[in-house]
Amino acid sequence: GELESANGDSIRIKNLDQEIHALKIQYDEMAATIYKIRTKAAKSLATNVTQHLIELGLDQAVFRIELIPLPEQRRGRYGTTSVSFSICTNPDLEFGPLEKVASGGELSRISLAIQVAASQADRVPSSIYDEVDVGIGGRIAEIVGNKLKALGAHKQILCITHLPQVAVQGTDHLQIIKQSGKDTQIHVQNLSPDQRLEEISRMLGGIKIT
Repeated sequence: GELESANGDSIRIKNLDQEIHALKIQYDEMAATIYKIRTKAAKSLATNVTQHLIELGLDQAVFRIELIPLPEQRRGRYGTTSVSFSICTNPDLEFGPLEKVASGGELSRISLAIQVAASQADRVPSSIYDEVDVGIGGRIAEIVGNKLKALGAHKQILCITHLPQVAVQGTDHLQIIKQSGKDTQIHVQNLSPDQRLEEISRMLGGIKIT
């Protein structure tokens, strides 16, 4: 009985080894196909994102997407490579990871550029932008507003902004007021059209509205 059981286990192990080998071959073929598609898409997406960055005021920036081979033990459902985003913000600087090279405001604009470039394929239903307008104004601020509005056609966008050129392009305008006291409270109001006109005017001109 024990001999029969051992022989059965040996056959099952052999069959499983064959099945694993076949699955590895299938995995490698699929991973190779994904790698080819990613290589082509990475170049196109990087060029597209770079163009959006130029329009967003980062006119010296170059965005790059790299495919980095993974060690065999780290290969998984997303294939044999990891995807790395890097950027060079000035011609005299080297490329570096986004989190090390870009400032907070630049990161927001880079994120916006990526999402606009990939808007048709992006399945995330909502995005929140904070400090996307840091260090910009005038024409660039209006372009940021335009891109946020375009992105809002595909998903819900929440944008925290102090620029009227950005705020005026939203579908709705939420005024947020911090009320200090014994306990700090945050008051949020969805502005009516008249209230919104007043708030945009305040953002443009200051305390005294003319």
